[in-house]
Amino acid sequence: MRQETTKLVGVHDALFSTVTGKSWNEWKHFLDQAQASDKSADEIRTLIRSFRRIQDELENLIIRTYLKLDPDLDMLPAGEDLDFTSTLTLNVPLQLAESVFTDAALRKQWLNEIDEILRHNPGKNLRFAWNNNQVVVVTFIPKGPSKCQISLQHSKIGSVHALIELKAFWKNRLQQLAVFLES
Repeated sequence: MRQETTKLVGVHDALFSTVTGKSWNEWKHFLDQAQASDKSADEIRTLIRSFRRIQDELENLIIRTYLKLDPDLDMLPAGEDLDFTSTLTLNVPLQLAESVFTDAALRKQWLNEIDEILRHNPGKNLRFAWNNNQVVVVTFIPKGPSKCQISLQHSKIGSVHALIELKAFWKNRLQQLAVFLES
């Protein structure tokens, strides 16, 4: 009998829903309707991708939870780190978007967690350290005189649980950034 909860892998349903767009019960219903219990992990991956493109780590989380595989997903083999990239297009000049990362006073208004920028290539990118040796690289891409794109890559994440929490965190913070800049 399958467990009806994501506690199997230590993931709260709200985070699961925020990151994947469906609650665990919705994923389970979707997979049950597709008779996924009779399919291999690769066939389940194809079903998940047919609904919505999700990064491999999250696909694996759904598959492993559904098949009750490797319940201790929070512990990755040594040397294996997860990462993700999130992008945001803003209707502001690149220099303004960049300044909310580089100017400490502006940064504190929407992102209080960064104390120090490790490297900054003006007009291109910046890099800062995150908790426990994780790294965040923000790339600035001009899209016209008053429009730009921010690509944020968070790497060296040591667990699936931390990945899910960080994806939810950055989704929220980038939304706050858009409101802050565009208001």
